[in-house]
Amino acid sequence: MDKCNGLFNESKQLNCSPLERINFNNKQFFIKRDDLLHPYFSGNKARKFAYYLHHNFDPITKVIGYGSVQANSLYSLAALAKLKGWQLDFYCKPIPTWLKATPLGNYAGALSLGANIIEVNELSSNLETHVETINQHLAQSELLIPEGGRSHLASSGVKQLALEIILQCQKKKMENPMIMLPA
Repeated sequence: MDKCNGLFNESKQLNCSPLERINFNNKQFFIKRDDLLHPYFSGNKARKFAYYLHHNFDPITKVIGYGSVQANSLYSLAALAKLKGWQLDFYCKPIPTWLKATPLGNYAGALSLGANIIEVNELSSNLETHVETINQHLAQSELLIPEGGRSHLASSGVKQLALEIILQCQKKKMENPMIMLPA
């Protein structure tokens, strides 16, 4: 097993987040701080997109995603696309006028990373139906990543998380830990 030394961008880790000990109501808890992994891929997106980061996807030149215009998956997909040299086309519901006028948050971050954010304006069609139509006509150079990174390929990053938890619990000599995940 690896010693949790996977580095990304030469300075930021994409695995082996620390365990932070806290006391609450006279009970000791350890929190797995995946929010500290990397500014582009913090939290569950680091785990869900790990496979895409660590594997070659020839001949992909474009990645397609969809979801909320303020989703952390939009920002992480934009970073993934930039790192891989891909174009990101991200489909979303209509963007509020105020947000277009003053981009902020994940939307602003994704724009700064070169994301092509495409509004789906048809009121009679929902976003997933629109994206499913696109999926049926993908070119060999295009890759569709489901909303939020919900993909069977996410399992490798989640397995890495499980291994880290096991190793960190062993190191701290924790027996029968109770694991809780935000969902």
